[in-house]
Amino acid sequence: MYKLVCIDMDGTLLNKYHEVSEENKKALKEATDLGVNIAISTGRIFASARIYAKITGIKAPLICSNGAYIRGKDTDEVIFKSVLNREALDKIYEVIKKHKFLAYFDTPYGIISDTKIPEDDSHRVMNEWVDIDEQIKFYEVDDFRDAFKEYESDILKLIIIEDEDSSTIKDAKKDIDKLSDYVDIAYSWGGCAELTAKGTSKGSAVKILAKKLGIKKEEIMCIGDSGNDLSMLKEAGFSVVMDNASEEIKKYADYITGTNENSGVAKAIDKFILKI
Repeated sequence: MYKLVCIDMDGTLLNKYHEVSEENKKALKEATDLGVNIAISTGRIFASARIYAKITGIKAPLICSNGAYIRGKDTDEVIFKSVLNREALDKIYEVIKKHKFLAYFDTPYGIISDTKIPEDDSHRVMNEWVDIDEQIKFYEVDDFRDAFKEYESDILKLIIIEDEDSSTIKDAKKDIDKLSDYVDIAYSWGGCAELTAKGTSKGSAVKILAKKLGIKKEEIMCIGDSGNDLSMLKEAGFSVVMDNASEEIKKYADYITGTNENSGVAKAIDKFILKI
């Protein structure tokens, strides 16, 4: 019996409209009722993950910002926090500016940007669903170096995104990979690069959470679809990959479920947890 199921959000639990299907909600509730710990494990910030956790009724702690922050949904207990140090931030800044990348830095409750985040961005849209005290914050700065000083104790992750005026991730990969002395790098959806402190990943966070809950590796199921999920898929006793994942990611699957558009998460939980 699996006692902990860690589930990615984008491309996995969520469909293309950033919604959780009724089938997925039902499967998550029934698994939770059996005593299974269901944890969201996402590249998104804590404030965003918490919104979806409330929608789905998830009770286990949330793994956020690619493993840099683990916290209970309804408590003030921070189980784990890993911030990017100033040396890493300065090296990252050089690459961002050299290649003119669009870049967002995560804090637990908000996103730091040196550009205006569009009104149709999914994080802004989410703010329409919740009370003001639960809304995602947006910290817009003229220069990231000023933000490094102000928020240095809270900067958890960077995501680099290709922009029409920037280099491509592929062309800049050599410079990005040089940062591996300072950070862990995961390449995710759309070719984005996500950077966390050295030794910090979804996989390391799954190990930390499982240890806290007293759960063995063979009792863990992880479900994902992208490059930033690989570390947790490797840490799982049983790895489930979405059918919408690339062939490269599918190589790491013990089982390939449906897509995020046809409730592949529910299909996996029904088969391996609920046994229906």
